[in-house]
Amino acid sequence: MKSFKFKWKCVVVLSLLLVGVGLFGAAEPGPPMRTLDTKYYTLHTDLDETAASALGRHMDIVFNAYVSLFARYEGRMTSRFEARVFSSRARYMEFLRVEFDVDGTGSAGMFISRGARSVIAAWGNPQRPAVMHEVLQHEGFHQFAHVLFPDLPVWANEGFAELFAIGSVVKDEFWVGDIPETWLAQLHAARRSDTLLPFRGFFTMGGHAWNHVVRVGDPSLNYTQAWSLVYFFLYAQDARWQRQFLEFLELINRGAEWESAFRQVFRVDDYSLIQDEYLRWLQDARPVDLRAIIHELELLATGMVWLHRQGVHPTSLQSLWSQLHSRSYSFTSELFSATKQLKGGDGVLLALPLGGGGAAPHIALADGRWNAYAGAVHGTSRPTRMRTVHLKPFNVFVEWTVPRSGPPSFRLWHD
Repeated sequence: MKSFKFKWKCVVVLSLLLVGVGLFGAAEPGPPMRTLDTKYYTLHTDLDETAASALGRHMDIVFNAYVSLFARYEGRMTSRFEARVFSSRARYMEFLRVEFDVDGTGSAGMFISRGARSVIAAWGNPQRPAVMHEVLQHEGFHQFAHVLFPDLPVWANEGFAELFAIGSVVKDEFWVGDIPETWLAQLHAARRSDTLLPFRGFFTMGGHAWNHVVRVGDPSLNYTQAWSLVYFFLYAQDARWQRQFLEFLELINRGAEWESAFRQVFRVDDYSLIQDEYLRWLQDARPVDLRAIIHELELLATGMVWLHRQGVHPTSLQSLWSQLHSRSYSFTSELFSATKQLKGGDGVLLALPLGGGGAAPHIALADGRWNAYAGAVHGTSRPTRMRTVHLKPFNVFVEWTVPRSGPPSFRLWHD
């Protein structure tokens, strides 16, 4: 089994059962179950072989992101994690009832730890894998954190799970950093109506109180506020709080009680001091849709290659966009587990403005040192680098590889 730089204090012993239809008793018949060992998971699923393999790859990429963020902490993975993914609600519900005596009504996924067994279970439509991915990314973090952090507060546990839930696989990497417009609007509305939970009460909310809200109330604000706190500590004010936040988590990883660890690292006895900083960040925060931005860059980059093949070398992003529109260029993206038709000239795809300068986030052409061009560039037979400017929490770059023969290719990366 693959081992990492960190060494886990607690080893999870997994029950690696080869699941058959008979396990589910009276559950409705369905596709046969299969078991797939990935790098990090033993995946039991009734998805077909192609879908199961794709899901396993996706889950491994996300797990790499968990490991990367927390690589400084102690731990060793000696067994694959157990995951159960079903194509129907009935089989998911029956699994939870038979194996754990749990009622999964109303849920799309769940993390369960009983004794030495740690399992994530989920169900979803195989034709809409993106929805299933969000559930597994959320529950997968809980499974990971359960071993790594003995006393992780609920707000941090749920906040990280939501941060990962809305992340995106870009090629073989997993990116987090979105600020969903609807979530930001919910937080602004809650602040105006004075329904944001004060930090003292929210920070100390335990699992029973949280689960009570989930069962009998509307938990969406709790989840959104938890996500926003984690985002704030990781990325606000050019990651001002990130070092302290990761140090706080490291102390928990070593067995410290979380409230004393928080006071030690942040040197505060009153959570309202942090709350004031958080509210100032919230007031200025703006939505960030990384998927839309990546689609825009993908359209521009593939369109640039297409035009270069025809001997057309735009000298600005505006002329590039105009050429793609006038020539009816289109491209089918297969990122984010979905196909999406991207068309040149479609203003809806302009998640960020093209050029323009100033302090607002935008896309620009860039030189060999990644400095953004202020104006037009000289036409060249080589594609021109592109990048975002002033995008938070990080900028995205389009870098080219130009072989001696054959078309150029590009990769996306962020700082």
